[in-house]
Amino acid sequence: MIRADFFDRTPRRIVPLFLIGLALGFLIYTPFAGFWASLVAYVPFFLILSGEMKRKKRLLLLFVYGFAFYLPNIYWIYRFTYLGIFLVILYQILFVALLWPIRRFLKKIPGGLFLLPGVWALIEWVKGCGPMGYSWNEPGNAAATFIPAALPAQWGGVHLLTLMILTINYLISAFFLKKNTTYLKGAAALLFILLGSSLFAPPAFQTEKPVRTAMIQPSIDLYAKWDEAFIRQNMGIYKELASLVSPDAHLVVWPETAFSSGILWYPPEKEAIVDIIKGQKGTAAHLVGSSHYERNNIYNSLFLVDAQGRYSRYDKICLLPIAEFLPFPKLTSFLLKLYPIQYTLTPGRNREPFELEGYRFHGIICFESIFSDFVNSLMREKSEFLVISTNDGWFEGTMAPLHHLLQARLRAIEQQKYVAQCANSGISALIDNRGRIYQKTPMKERTVLEGTLYARADSSFYSRHGNLLFFIALFLPCLIPLKYLILRKPD
Repeated sequence: MIRADFFDRTPRRIVPLFLIGLALGFLIYTPFAGFWASLVAYVPFFLILSGEMKRKKRLLLLFVYGFAFYLPNIYWIYRFTYLGIFLVILYQILFVALLWPIRRFLKKIPGGLFLLPGVWALIEWVKGCGPMGYSWNEPGNAAATFIPAALPAQWGGVHLLTLMILTINYLISAFFLKKNTTYLKGAAALLFILLGSSLFAPPAFQTEKPVRTAMIQPSIDLYAKWDEAFIRQNMGIYKELASLVSPDAHLVVWPETAFSSGILWYPPEKEAIVDIIKGQKGTAAHLVGSSHYERNNIYNSLFLVDAQGRYSRYDKICLLPIAEFLPFPKLTSFLLKLYPIQYTLTPGRNREPFELEGYRFHGIICFESIFSDFVNSLMREKSEFLVISTNDGWFEGTMAPLHHLLQARLRAIEQQKYVAQCANSGISALIDNRGRIYQKTPMKERTVLEGTLYARADSSFYSRHGNLLFFIALFLPCLIPLKYLILRKPD
Protein backbone atom coordinates (compact mmCIF):
# COMPACT_ATOMS: atom_id res chain seq x y z
CA MET A 1 0.00 0.00 0.00
CA ILE A 2 0.93 3.62 -0.36
CA ARG A 3 2.71 5.06 2.65
CA ALA A 4 0.50 7.04 5.00
CA ASP A 5 2.69 10.12 4.68
CA PHE A 6 2.82 10.05 0.89
CA PHE A 7 0.37 12.96 0.73
CA ASP A 8 1.16 15.41 3.49
CA ARG A 9 -1.25 18.23 4.34
CA THR A 10 1.62 20.66 4.65
CA PRO A 11 1.84 23.40 2.00
CA ARG A 12 5.08 22.00 0.57
CA ARG A 13 3.13 18.88 -0.54
CA ILE A 14 -0.20 20.54 -1.33
CA VAL A 15 1.34 23.21 -3.59
CA PRO A 16 3.22 20.73 -5.85
CA LEU A 17 0.04 18.63 -6.12
CA PHE A 18 -1.92 21.72 -7.18
CA LEU A 19 0.74 22.71 -9.74
CA ILE A 20 0.88 19.19 -11.20
CA GLY A 21 -2.90 19.21 -11.58
CA LEU A 22 -2.83 22.63 -13.22
CA ALA A 23 -0.13 21.57 -15.70
CA LEU A 24 -1.82 18.30 -16.66
CA GLY A 25 -5.23 19.98 -16.86
CA PHE A 26 -3.77 22.49 -19.30
CA LEU A 27 -1.87 19.92 -21.38
CA ILE A 28 -4.61 17.33 -21.66
CA TYR A 29 -6.43 19.00 -24.55
CA THR A 30 -3.49 20.68 -26.29
CA PRO A 31 -2.58 19.46 -29.80
CA PHE A 32 -0.51 16.26 -29.87
CA ALA A 33 0.58 16.48 -26.19
CA GLY A 34 -2.96 16.03 -24.88
CA PHE A 35 -3.24 12.29 -25.42
CA TRP A 36 0.14 11.57 -23.85
CA ALA A 37 -0.69 13.77 -20.87
CA SER A 38 -3.98 11.90 -20.43
CA LEU A 39 -2.07 8.65 -19.86
CA VAL A 40 -0.84 9.95 -16.49
CA ALA A 41 -3.28 12.78 -15.69
CA TYR A 42 -5.65 10.54 -13.68
CA VAL A 43 -2.89 8.69 -11.79
CA PRO A 44 -2.99 11.19 -8.86
CA PHE A 45 -6.75 10.60 -8.51
CA PHE A 46 -6.18 6.83 -8.23
CA LEU A 47 -3.33 7.34 -5.76
CA ILE A 48 -5.45 9.58 -3.55
CA LEU A 49 -8.32 7.08 -3.67
CA SER A 50 -5.93 4.25 -2.73
CA GLY A 51 -3.98 5.93 0.07
CA GLU A 52 -4.32 5.08 3.75
CA MET A 53 -5.49 8.39 5.18
CA LYS A 54 -8.34 9.98 7.06
CA ARG A 55 -11.50 10.92 5.19
CA LYS A 56 -10.97 14.67 5.59
CA LYS A 57 -7.46 14.47 4.18
CA ARG A 58 -8.66 12.41 1.22
CA LEU A 59 -11.42 14.89 0.43
CA LEU A 60 -8.98 17.78 0.76
CA LEU A 61 -6.51 16.17 -1.65
CA LEU A 62 -9.24 15.26 -4.13
CA PHE A 63 -10.41 18.87 -4.04
CA VAL A 64 -6.89 20.34 -4.41
CA TYR A 65 -5.90 18.15 -7.36
CA GLY A 66 -9.39 18.11 -8.89
CA PHE A 67 -9.79 21.89 -8.72
CA ALA A 68 -6.38 22.45 -10.35
CA PHE A 69 -6.96 19.74 -12.97
CA TYR A 70 -10.43 20.84 -14.10
CA LEU A 71 -9.83 24.60 -13.85
CA PRO A 72 -8.00 25.04 -17.22
CA ASN A 73 -10.99 23.56 -19.06
CA ILE A 74 -13.78 25.14 -17.02
CA TYR A 75 -12.58 28.69 -16.39
CA TRP A 76 -14.03 30.03 -19.66
CA ILE A 77 -17.47 30.26 -18.03
CA TYR A 78 -16.22 33.36 -16.21
CA ARG A 79 -18.01 35.16 -19.06
CA PHE A 80 -21.25 34.15 -17.29
CA THR A 81 -20.38 33.70 -13.63
CA TYR A 82 -17.30 33.39 -11.44
CA LEU A 83 -18.99 31.36 -8.73
CA GLY A 84 -20.25 29.00 -11.42
CA ILE A 85 -16.64 27.97 -12.13
CA PHE A 86 -16.35 26.67 -8.58
CA LEU A 87 -19.71 24.87 -8.75
CA VAL A 88 -18.99 23.12 -12.06
CA ILE A 89 -15.58 21.97 -10.83
CA LEU A 90 -17.14 20.76 -7.58
CA TYR A 91 -19.70 18.85 -9.67
CA GLN A 92 -16.84 17.08 -11.47
CA ILE A 93 -14.95 16.30 -8.25
CA LEU A 94 -18.03 14.83 -6.56
CA PHE A 95 -18.29 12.18 -9.26
CA VAL A 96 -14.65 11.21 -8.65
CA ALA A 97 -15.28 11.14 -4.89
CA LEU A 98 -18.05 8.58 -5.51
CA LEU A 99 -15.31 6.13 -6.42
CA TRP A 100 -14.01 6.00 -2.82
CA PRO A 101 -16.92 4.00 -1.29
CA ILE A 102 -17.05 1.91 -4.46
CA ARG A 103 -13.34 1.16 -4.12
CA ARG A 104 -13.81 0.08 -0.50
CA PHE A 105 -16.44 -2.40 -1.66
CA LEU A 106 -14.36 -3.71 -4.59
CA LYS A 107 -11.35 -4.17 -2.32
CA LYS A 108 -13.23 -6.92 -0.48
CA ILE A 109 -13.48 -8.93 -3.71
CA PRO A 110 -10.30 -10.73 -4.84
CA GLY A 111 -9.14 -8.89 -7.96
CA GLY A 112 -12.07 -6.50 -7.63
CA LEU A 113 -9.96 -3.35 -7.82
CA PHE A 114 -9.38 -4.03 -11.52
CA LEU A 115 -13.03 -3.05 -11.97
CA LEU A 116 -12.41 0.49 -10.70
CA PRO A 117 -11.44 2.09 -14.08
CA GLY A 118 -14.57 0.56 -15.61
CA VAL A 119 -16.75 1.99 -12.86
CA TRP A 120 -15.22 5.42 -13.50
CA ALA A 121 -15.81 5.09 -17.25
CA LEU A 122 -19.40 4.09 -16.55
CA ILE A 123 -19.81 7.18 -14.36
CA GLU A 124 -18.48 9.33 -17.23
CA TRP A 125 -21.08 7.77 -19.51
CA VAL A 126 -23.85 8.47 -16.99
CA LYS A 127 -22.65 12.09 -16.63
CA GLY A 128 -23.52 12.64 -20.28
CA CYS A 129 -27.10 11.45 -19.87
CA GLY A 130 -30.25 13.22 -18.74
CA PRO A 131 -31.10 16.90 -18.33
CA MET A 132 -27.88 17.62 -16.38
CA GLY A 133 -25.74 15.87 -18.99
CA TYR A 134 -22.22 17.29 -19.29
CA SER A 135 -19.53 15.43 -21.28
CA TRP A 136 -17.13 18.33 -21.82
CA ASN A 137 -14.35 16.84 -19.67
CA GLU A 138 -14.67 13.16 -20.56
CA PRO A 139 -11.16 11.59 -20.50
CA GLY A 140 -11.56 10.01 -23.95
CA ASN A 141 -11.78 13.44 -25.59
CA ALA A 142 -8.02 13.83 -25.15
CA ALA A 143 -7.42 11.05 -27.70
CA ALA A 144 -8.48 13.43 -30.48
CA THR A 145 -5.22 15.35 -29.99
CA PHE A 146 -3.37 12.34 -31.45
CA ILE A 147 -5.42 10.79 -34.26
CA PRO A 148 -4.02 7.21 -34.10
CA ALA A 149 -5.31 7.03 -30.52
CA ALA A 150 -8.75 8.33 -31.54
CA LEU A 151 -9.42 6.06 -34.53
CA PRO A 152 -10.77 3.13 -32.42
CA ALA A 153 -13.74 5.42 -31.64
CA GLN A 154 -15.28 4.26 -34.94
CA TRP A 155 -15.85 0.87 -33.26
CA GLY A 156 -16.51 1.75 -29.62
CA GLY A 157 -17.07 5.50 -29.43
CA VAL A 158 -15.45 7.98 -27.08
CA HIS A 159 -16.54 5.96 -24.04
CA LEU A 160 -14.29 3.06 -25.10
CA LEU A 161 -11.39 5.51 -25.36
CA THR A 162 -12.24 6.76 -21.86
CA LEU A 163 -12.16 3.22 -20.49
CA MET A 164 -8.77 2.47 -22.06
CA ILE A 165 -7.20 5.74 -20.88
CA LEU A 166 -8.48 5.29 -17.33
CA THR A 167 -7.31 1.67 -17.23
CA ILE A 168 -3.80 2.70 -18.30
CA ASN A 169 -3.80 5.33 -15.55
CA TYR A 170 -4.95 2.77 -12.99
CA LEU A 171 -2.21 0.30 -13.97
CA ILE A 172 0.44 3.02 -13.68
CA SER A 173 -0.87 3.98 -10.24
CA ALA A 174 -0.80 0.30 -9.21
CA PHE A 175 2.86 0.17 -10.22
CA PHE A 176 3.63 3.12 -7.94
CA LEU A 177 1.79 1.45 -5.08
CA LYS A 178 3.08 -2.10 -5.40
CA LYS A 179 6.40 -1.62 -7.25
CA ASN A 180 5.47 -4.50 -9.56
CA THR A 181 6.53 -4.00 -13.19
CA THR A 182 3.76 -6.34 -14.34
CA TYR A 183 1.37 -3.39 -14.06
CA LEU A 184 3.59 -1.26 -16.30
CA LYS A 185 3.74 -4.08 -18.84
CA GLY A 186 -0.04 -4.26 -18.74
CA ALA A 187 -0.32 -0.50 -19.34
CA ALA A 188 2.15 -0.75 -22.24
CA ALA A 189 0.22 -3.66 -23.75
CA LEU A 190 -3.06 -1.75 -23.55
CA LEU A 191 -1.43 1.29 -25.16
CA PHE A 192 -0.09 -0.95 -27.93
CA ILE A 193 -3.58 -2.35 -28.55
CA LEU A 194 -5.08 1.15 -28.61
CA LEU A 195 -2.56 2.55 -31.08
CA GLY A 196 -2.12 -0.67 -33.05
CA SER A 197 -5.83 -0.98 -33.78
CA SER A 198 -5.61 2.28 -35.75
CA LEU A 199 -3.78 0.31 -38.47
CA PHE A 200 -7.09 -1.38 -39.29
CA ALA A 201 -8.99 1.91 -39.64
CA PRO A 202 -10.17 2.73 -43.18
CA PRO A 203 -8.51 5.57 -45.09
CA ALA A 204 -10.11 8.91 -45.82
CA PHE A 205 -12.63 8.52 -48.61
CA GLN A 206 -13.72 10.72 -51.48
CA THR A 207 -17.04 9.54 -52.85
CA GLU A 208 -18.80 10.48 -56.06
CA LYS A 209 -21.12 12.71 -54.03
CA PRO A 210 -19.15 15.91 -53.36
CA VAL A 211 -20.95 18.71 -51.54
CA ARG A 212 -19.41 22.11 -52.14
CA THR A 213 -19.85 23.88 -48.80
CA ALA A 214 -19.27 27.50 -47.78
CA MET A 215 -19.21 28.53 -44.13
CA ILE A 216 -19.80 32.12 -43.08
CA GLN A 217 -17.66 33.24 -40.13
CA PRO A 218 -18.81 36.84 -39.45
CA SER A 219 -16.89 37.30 -36.18
CA ILE A 220 -19.64 39.57 -34.88
CA ASP A 221 -19.21 40.89 -31.35
CA LEU A 222 -21.06 38.57 -29.01
CA TYR A 223 -23.23 41.26 -27.47
CA ALA A 224 -23.63 43.43 -30.58
CA LYS A 225 -25.37 40.49 -32.26
CA TRP A 226 -28.21 40.82 -29.75
CA ASP A 227 -28.24 44.63 -29.70
CA GLU A 228 -31.03 46.03 -31.88
CA ALA A 229 -28.97 49.15 -32.55
CA PHE A 230 -26.36 47.04 -34.38
CA ILE A 231 -28.63 44.58 -36.18
CA ARG A 232 -28.84 46.48 -39.50
CA GLN A 233 -25.07 46.95 -39.43
CA ASN A 234 -24.68 43.21 -38.88
CA MET A 235 -27.02 42.44 -41.77
CA GLY A 236 -24.76 44.51 -44.01
CA ILE A 237 -21.76 42.45 -42.92
CA TYR A 238 -23.69 39.24 -43.63
CA LYS A 239 -24.62 40.39 -47.14
CA GLU A 240 -21.02 41.34 -47.88
CA LEU A 241 -19.72 37.94 -46.75
CA ALA A 242 -22.46 36.04 -48.61
CA SER A 243 -21.46 37.80 -51.83
CA LEU A 244 -18.06 36.05 -51.59
CA VAL A 245 -19.59 32.58 -51.92
CA SER A 246 -18.77 30.97 -55.28
CA PRO A 247 -21.60 30.10 -57.72
CA ASP A 248 -20.88 26.34 -57.53
CA ALA A 249 -21.62 26.07 -53.79
CA HIS A 250 -24.34 23.59 -52.85
CA LEU A 251 -24.66 24.57 -49.20
CA VAL A 252 -23.96 27.77 -47.26
CA VAL A 253 -23.71 27.33 -43.48
CA TRP A 254 -24.27 30.13 -40.96
CA PRO A 255 -23.31 30.11 -37.26
CA GLU A 256 -25.66 29.46 -34.37
CA THR A 257 -28.23 32.28 -33.96
CA ALA A 258 -26.47 34.39 -36.58
CA PHE A 259 -29.96 35.86 -37.00
CA SER A 260 -30.72 36.33 -33.33
CA SER A 261 -34.25 37.77 -33.53
CA GLY A 262 -35.82 35.33 -36.00
CA ILE A 263 -35.77 35.19 -39.82
CA LEU A 264 -39.48 34.40 -40.02
CA TRP A 265 -40.82 37.34 -38.02
CA TYR A 266 -38.24 40.09 -37.49
CA PRO A 267 -38.30 42.35 -40.60
CA PRO A 268 -34.59 43.38 -40.77
CA GLU A 269 -33.43 39.76 -40.55
CA LYS A 270 -36.14 38.39 -42.81
CA GLU A 271 -35.35 41.00 -45.46
CA ALA A 272 -31.62 40.29 -45.16
CA ILE A 273 -31.86 36.52 -45.71
CA VAL A 274 -34.29 37.05 -48.62
CA ASP A 275 -31.87 39.55 -50.23
CA ILE A 276 -28.92 37.20 -49.65
CA ILE A 277 -30.61 34.21 -51.29
CA LYS A 278 -32.07 36.20 -54.19
CA GLY A 279 -28.77 37.96 -54.82
CA GLN A 280 -26.46 34.93 -54.67
CA LYS A 281 -24.44 33.91 -57.71
CA GLY A 282 -25.62 30.29 -57.66
CA THR A 283 -28.49 28.24 -56.31
CA ALA A 284 -27.09 27.17 -52.94
CA ALA A 285 -29.32 26.29 -50.02
CA HIS A 286 -28.57 28.11 -46.76
CA LEU A 287 -28.44 26.45 -43.35
CA VAL A 288 -29.28 29.43 -41.16
CA GLY A 289 -28.86 29.70 -37.39
CA SER A 290 -31.79 31.69 -36.03
CA SER A 291 -33.96 32.11 -32.98
CA HIS A 292 -37.53 30.97 -33.55
CA TYR A 293 -40.69 31.96 -31.70
CA GLU A 294 -43.82 29.83 -31.75
CA ARG A 295 -46.76 30.44 -29.42
CA ASN A 296 -45.13 30.76 -25.98
CA ASN A 297 -42.03 28.80 -26.92
CA ILE A 298 -38.57 30.03 -27.89
CA TYR A 299 -36.28 27.75 -29.91
CA ASN A 300 -32.64 27.79 -30.91
CA SER A 301 -33.04 26.67 -34.51
CA LEU A 302 -31.47 25.84 -37.84
CA PHE A 303 -33.44 26.61 -41.01
CA LEU A 304 -32.49 24.98 -44.31
CA VAL A 305 -33.72 27.51 -46.90
CA ASP A 306 -33.42 26.64 -50.60
CA ALA A 307 -33.12 29.02 -53.55
CA GLN A 308 -36.93 29.09 -53.95
CA GLY A 309 -37.46 30.10 -50.33
CA ARG A 310 -38.77 26.72 -49.14
CA TYR A 311 -37.49 25.74 -45.73
CA SER A 312 -37.32 22.98 -43.14
CA ARG A 313 -36.34 23.44 -39.50
CA TYR A 314 -34.42 21.73 -36.72
CA ASP A 315 -34.74 22.93 -33.12
CA LYS A 316 -31.93 22.33 -30.64
CA ILE A 317 -32.76 19.28 -28.53
CA CYS A 318 -29.90 19.13 -26.00
CA LEU A 319 -30.08 22.42 -24.14
CA LEU A 320 -27.30 23.74 -21.92
CA PRO A 321 -28.32 23.34 -18.24
CA ILE A 322 -28.70 26.62 -16.33
CA ALA A 323 -27.75 28.74 -19.39
CA GLU A 324 -30.64 27.72 -21.70
CA PHE A 325 -33.07 26.01 -19.35
CA LEU A 326 -33.43 25.20 -15.66
CA PRO A 327 -33.46 21.45 -14.92
CA PHE A 328 -35.37 20.30 -11.84
CA PRO A 329 -36.54 23.87 -11.03
CA LYS A 330 -37.54 23.09 -7.43
CA LEU A 331 -34.00 21.93 -6.65
CA THR A 332 -31.97 24.30 -8.82
CA SER A 333 -33.84 27.62 -8.71
CA PHE A 334 -31.19 29.03 -6.34
CA LEU A 335 -28.74 28.95 -9.26
CA LEU A 336 -30.65 31.83 -10.88
CA LYS A 337 -29.06 34.10 -8.28
CA LEU A 338 -25.65 33.13 -9.65
CA TYR A 339 -26.53 33.35 -13.33
CA PRO A 340 -29.98 34.76 -14.13
CA ILE A 341 -31.39 33.24 -17.32
CA GLN A 342 -32.80 35.95 -19.60
CA TYR A 343 -35.22 33.45 -21.14
CA THR A 344 -35.60 29.68 -21.19
CA LEU A 345 -35.60 27.71 -24.40
CA THR A 346 -37.89 24.87 -25.39
CA PRO A 347 -36.16 21.68 -26.55
CA GLY A 348 -36.95 20.50 -30.05
CA ARG A 349 -38.39 17.11 -30.98
CA ASN A 350 -37.77 16.70 -34.68
CA ARG A 351 -34.90 14.28 -35.40
CA GLU A 352 -35.39 13.95 -39.14
CA PRO A 353 -32.39 14.82 -41.33
CA PHE A 354 -32.32 17.72 -43.75
CA GLU A 355 -32.54 16.88 -47.45
CA LEU A 356 -30.47 18.72 -50.04
CA GLU A 357 -30.37 17.81 -53.74
CA GLY A 358 -30.59 14.10 -52.95
CA TYR A 359 -28.31 14.29 -49.90
CA ARG A 360 -29.41 13.66 -46.34
CA PHE A 361 -27.56 15.32 -43.48
CA HIS A 362 -28.06 16.43 -39.90
CA GLY A 363 -27.37 19.85 -38.52
CA ILE A 364 -26.76 20.19 -34.79
CA ILE A 365 -26.18 23.22 -32.61
CA CYS A 366 -23.20 24.04 -30.37
CA PHE A 367 -23.33 22.06 -27.11
CA GLU A 368 -25.01 19.10 -28.85
CA SER A 369 -21.78 18.06 -30.57
CA ILE A 370 -20.19 16.97 -27.27
CA PHE A 371 -22.70 14.13 -26.81
CA SER A 372 -21.55 11.01 -28.60
CA ASP A 373 -24.72 9.01 -27.94
CA PHE A 374 -27.03 11.83 -28.98
CA VAL A 375 -25.22 12.45 -32.27
CA ASN A 376 -25.24 8.72 -32.95
CA SER A 377 -28.99 8.54 -32.42
CA LEU A 378 -29.46 11.23 -35.07
CA MET A 379 -26.97 9.92 -37.61
CA ARG A 380 -28.63 6.51 -37.66
CA GLU A 381 -31.34 8.16 -39.76
CA LYS A 382 -29.18 7.53 -42.86
CA SER A 383 -27.38 10.87 -42.67
CA GLU A 384 -24.51 11.25 -45.13
CA PHE A 385 -22.59 14.03 -43.37
CA LEU A 386 -22.85 16.23 -40.28
CA VAL A 387 -22.93 20.01 -39.86
CA ILE A 388 -22.26 21.73 -36.52
CA SER A 389 -23.44 25.33 -36.20
CA THR A 390 -22.04 27.05 -33.14
CA ASN A 391 -21.32 30.45 -31.65
CA ASP A 392 -18.16 29.81 -29.60
CA GLY A 393 -17.85 33.57 -29.13
CA TRP A 394 -18.60 32.81 -25.49
CA PHE A 395 -15.19 31.08 -25.35
CA GLU A 396 -13.22 33.94 -26.89
CA GLY A 397 -9.72 34.30 -25.49
CA THR A 398 -9.65 30.77 -24.04
CA MET A 399 -8.73 27.29 -25.28
CA ALA A 400 -12.38 26.21 -25.31
CA PRO A 401 -12.81 26.58 -29.12
CA LEU A 402 -9.93 24.11 -29.59
CA HIS A 403 -11.53 21.77 -27.08
CA HIS A 404 -14.90 22.04 -28.83
CA LEU A 405 -13.29 21.30 -32.19
CA LEU A 406 -11.60 18.19 -30.77
CA GLN A 407 -15.01 16.77 -29.99
CA ALA A 408 -16.20 17.48 -33.54
CA ARG A 409 -13.22 15.44 -34.77
CA LEU A 410 -14.30 12.53 -32.57
CA ARG A 411 -17.83 12.67 -33.98
CA ALA A 412 -16.34 12.43 -37.50
CA ILE A 413 -14.34 9.33 -36.53
CA GLU A 414 -17.23 7.68 -34.68
CA GLN A 415 -19.61 8.12 -37.60
CA GLN A 416 -17.02 7.73 -40.38
CA LYS A 417 -18.57 10.80 -41.99
CA TYR A 418 -17.31 14.22 -43.02
CA VAL A 419 -18.11 17.05 -40.61
CA ALA A 420 -18.37 20.80 -41.15
CA GLN A 421 -18.22 23.07 -38.10
CA CYS A 422 -19.21 26.70 -38.59
CA ALA A 423 -18.50 29.12 -35.73
CA ASN A 424 -19.29 32.82 -35.34
CA SER A 425 -15.74 33.82 -34.40
CA GLY A 426 -13.91 30.56 -35.06
CA ILE A 427 -12.80 27.92 -35.30
CA SER A 428 -14.69 26.91 -38.46
CA ALA A 429 -13.38 23.73 -40.06
CA LEU A 430 -13.88 20.87 -42.50
CA ILE A 431 -13.05 17.45 -41.06
CA ASP A 432 -12.68 14.11 -42.86
CA ASN A 433 -13.77 10.68 -41.63
CA ARG A 434 -10.39 10.09 -39.94
CA GLY A 435 -10.82 13.21 -37.81
CA ARG A 436 -8.25 15.20 -39.77
CA ILE A 437 -8.89 18.90 -40.29
CA TYR A 438 -8.15 19.68 -43.92
CA GLN A 439 -9.42 23.27 -43.95
CA LYS A 440 -9.98 25.71 -41.10
CA THR A 441 -10.16 29.40 -40.20
CA PRO A 442 -8.22 31.34 -37.57
CA MET A 443 -9.97 32.70 -34.51
CA LYS A 444 -11.60 36.14 -34.66
CA GLU A 445 -11.28 36.48 -38.44
CA ARG A 446 -14.19 37.69 -40.57
CA THR A 447 -14.11 35.33 -43.54
CA VAL A 448 -15.78 32.66 -45.67
CA LEU A 449 -14.38 29.12 -45.64
CA GLU A 450 -15.25 27.15 -48.76
CA GLY A 451 -14.39 23.53 -49.48
CA THR A 452 -15.79 20.13 -50.36
CA LEU A 453 -17.48 17.59 -48.11
CA TYR A 454 -18.05 14.06 -49.34
CA ALA A 455 -21.43 12.49 -48.60
CA ARG A 456 -21.55 8.82 -47.65
CA ALA A 457 -24.54 6.63 -46.80
CA ASP A 458 -22.55 3.70 -45.33
CA SER A 459 -22.51 3.72 -41.54
CA SER A 460 -19.72 2.84 -39.11
CA PHE A 461 -19.70 -0.07 -36.66
CA TYR A 462 -20.30 2.40 -33.84
CA SER A 463 -23.21 4.00 -35.69
CA ARG A 464 -24.87 0.60 -36.14
CA HIS A 465 -24.12 -0.93 -32.73
CA GLY A 466 -23.60 2.05 -30.42
CA ASN A 467 -21.77 1.29 -27.17
CA LEU A 468 -21.73 -2.49 -27.63
CA LEU A 469 -17.91 -2.78 -27.59
CA PHE A 470 -17.70 -0.38 -24.65
CA PHE A 471 -20.00 -2.56 -22.55
CA ILE A 472 -18.17 -5.73 -23.61
CA ALA A 473 -14.89 -4.11 -22.56
CA LEU A 474 -16.49 -3.12 -19.23
CA PHE A 475 -17.34 -6.77 -18.63
CA LEU A 476 -13.88 -8.21 -19.38
CA PRO A 477 -12.23 -7.15 -16.06
CA CYS A 478 -15.01 -9.06 -14.28
CA LEU A 479 -13.22 -12.22 -15.39
CA ILE A 480 -10.34 -11.42 -13.01
CA PRO A 481 -12.39 -11.78 -9.78
CA LEU A 482 -14.04 -14.81 -11.40
CA LYS A 483 -10.60 -16.36 -11.89
CA TYR A 484 -9.83 -15.89 -8.19
CA LEU A 485 -13.09 -17.56 -7.24
CA ILE A 486 -12.47 -20.54 -9.53
CA LEU A 487 -8.87 -21.06 -8.41
CA ARG A 488 -9.57 -20.52 -4.72
CA LYS A 489 -8.77 -23.62 -2.75
CA PRO A 490 -11.58 -25.02 -0.61
CA ASP A 491 -11.08 -24.78 3.12
